[in-house]
Amino acid sequence: MQRDRVPDTDHISRYCGGAQILPDGRISGTAFRLRELEQYLSVNWLEYLGLGDRDSEIAEVRRVLVAKGRNLGTTARLAVLNAGVLREHVASASADHRVLDILHEPEPKDPSHAGIYGLRRDDTLMEIAELIAQAVQDTILRRSEPGCPREPHGCPSLRRQAWRAPARGDPFR
Repeated sequence: MQRDRVPDTDHISRYCGGAQILPDGRISGTAFRLRELEQYLSVNWLEYLGLGDRDSEIAEVRRVLVAKGRNLGTTARLAVLNAGVLREHVASASADHRVLDILHEPEPKDPSHAGIYGLRRDDTLMEIAELIAQAVQDTILRRSEPGCPREPHGCPSLRRQAWRAPARGDPFR
């Protein structure tokens, strides 16, 4: 079966648990390591959802993750990456000029599911995972509150943060 390639102009998101968040709010490279028996890194293709705005896309990804049985932690975040920037950054900055691909891998309960291919379980030095973490363009806090999936603009926990460290005194840090 031919899988669609996520275009360079499109974006993907990855769920990152609280243990994968660094003290300064950035996503750790551990969030992008291939686990045992995985052939690709699971992500969601945001533009595939066809919802027109990022808040609605993120709310839908959150709804799908919960429907699949994922317990979204109060300190968890969704990392958003541009597919083209990710591919280019890893290819140009990795020692082996690693070529990653992002392919659509729809699942029955998750039509936007996709996978990052080209990672290896023997990437023990974390180089590729750290490079992926550097390509994160946006992180979104995901606190579980009633109404958040349907009302992203009114949800107090839907807070965007740049991947750089949040300001001192930020109550959402």
